[in-house]
Formats: sequence, structure tokens, C-alpha cells
Amino acid sequence: MITERTITTQCGTKFRAIDNGAPAKSDYLTLVFLHGWGMPSAAGIAHRIAEAAHEKGVRFVGINRRGYAGSTPYSQEEERVFAEGSADERNILYRHEGRHYAYLLDALIKDHTIGKGGAALIAWSAGNAYLSTTIDAINDVPGEVRERLSSAVNAFIYYDPPPEALAIPRPQLYSPATDESIPPADRWPTHLAWFASYFNHDLASRDEKGLGTRPDPSRTPTDKVERFYEDLCEMSGAIPGDANIIGPDFAPFVRAARDSAFFSEKTWKAWGEPKISYVWAGATVWMMVYGAWAMEDLVKKNKPPTEIPFKVIEQGNHYSLFDHPRETLECFLSCAE
Repeated sequence: MITERTITTQCGTKFRAIDNGAPAKSDYLTLVFLHGWGMPSAAGIAHRIAEAAHEKGVRFVGINRRGYAGSTPYSQEEERVFAEGSADERNILYRHEGRHYAYLLDALIKDHTIGKGGAALIAWSAGNAYLSTTIDAINDVPGEVRERLSSAVNAFIYYDPPPEALAIPRPQLYSPATDESIPPADRWPTHLAWFASYFNHDLASRDEKGLGTRPDPSRTPTDKVERFYEDLCEMSGAIPGDANIIGPDFAPFVRAARDSAFFSEKTWKAWGEPKISYVWAGATVWMMVYGAWAMEDLVKKNKPPTEIPFKVIEQGNHYSLFDHPRETLECFLSCAE
């Protein structure tokens, strides 16, 4: 049974979450999930994969990130920094975000949500910008927290991030959000429907010319589920956090955290030499495919301290956790176990 709960860290930060409960075996794996832009875990986007995890004897804890319903909002000072802060202030704010999620993991260790089988931290879509700064935060937390984290957190999984969540420049291919043939009032709803669609890409080409920008009409978009966006979205939660953190003003700090997460031997060893994996969907929107190609090229060029597999959910779109929960879960488990 999936229940909702509130997790409070030692710093007093509160996170609303869904939890499918402890499996019967004591050595179960715990998947901790950070959601994407405007789609908080507790609203329903993560329920299907949480149910699939329960069937597999895996605990699934889906977090509502800061700013979303039930979790600690941003303070007026944080909102000011997002809007008009200096570079130093924004860097500090972004690094603090990482510590919030590191302390969240620590709280789950201390209350025994994370069992003997350890945990994997997964971030989806825009949430990947928070995953990088969480990984980097191991360098800033106290020694006793670092010791608990390094002994219990065994894997990190980047799941279908947009290039901006990894500070990767991208080409300006088609997007309904910038399509001037669409009336301004209709662009955002059209953009949401586009994101929920399936696309055909020439994946073998690894060339932006092979990226599909128009939906595959033979496949049913995720948002054809009745009230998909109406019930599962909370777009107001993306302001000011997501909208700024994956924007240009934060890109230098996102890039630095990304490089620490992927390429720093010091960071990797501080976490106890965890697995790091990158998962993307074969029929997702074009920018996620481009981002996966670009990140894989960076990994090949920069030689990280551990092997980083790039895995594809072949038939999945950006919402594969909802449309294909079992296949998506199996991919996560192959990265974590």
C-alpha cells in the first residue's frame, strides 16, 4: 500500500513523500526518487512505479522537492537570490540545495526507511540538476553524516535529463513553446502535449539531423489518460526553483556540480565508490536524446573514476515511469543492484 508521509531532516527541512512500505525481507533495496519539473511525486506520477517496486520487494520513496506541495517552501531571501542574487549568492544557494537532499537521505537512514540493502538515489528530468549538487554535497556535510551516507547509498541514477539540467548547450530544434504559428495562449498546452508524446529518432546516427521533432501518430501519448496533467501537475511548484536552476544564471554552478558528480575521484570515494548510471528513453523528446549523446561524449572524453553505463528504455517516452513502469523499474534495478 502506498502511503504519504513527511520526512523532516536534522536541519528542520520537511519533504512530503510517498512510500510503498518496507518489504518482508530486511535486506531490501530502497529507491529514493526526485521528480521533474511540475510533476511532484506525491501527486501521482510515481505511483505506478512504486506499485511495481512493491511487487519486486523493493521499497520506493518518492519525494516532493522543495517548493512543491507539503515540502518546505523557499524563503523570501532564497526567492530574492533566485531572482536577482549575485553569482556568489546563487552558487551558495545551489550548493545548499544539495545539502538539503543529502540530509534527506541521512534522515531516511536514521529512521530505518533505508534497510540493509542500501539505497539508490534517482532523479528524473529537471530533478537531475538537484542530483548533481546532492552528490557534490558529500564534500560539505559533517563527518558522521558522510559516514552514514557512504555506507548506505550505493548508486545514483540520472534518468532522462534535459541538457539544461547538466549545463549542456543544445541546438535550437523544433519546440511548440517557440512555434510562432501556434497562438501564444495555446503554446504551453501544446508543449505539454508534445512532451507526453512518442518520437521516432535515428538513434544509431548520433546526429541531431536524426532526431525526430514531431510526434509519432501511431503511438498513444501519455496525456491521453483522463486528467493526466490536471491531476498530476503542480506547475506553480517549479517557481522559483526549477525555472532558475536549469536556466542560464545557474549553469556555471550546475556544470561544476555535474563535473564533481561524474568526474571527481574525491567525490566518488567520499560516497564509498557508488555506482553511477545514466538512463534515457528511446522515444523521448529530442532534447533528452541529444543530452544523453552529449553526456556520453563527455564521459568518454573525461574518463570518470568508475564506469558509467548509459542505458536506454527502448520503447519509453519521457513519462516511461508512468507508461512503462515495470520496464523502467527493471532498468533502475539493473543500475542499482
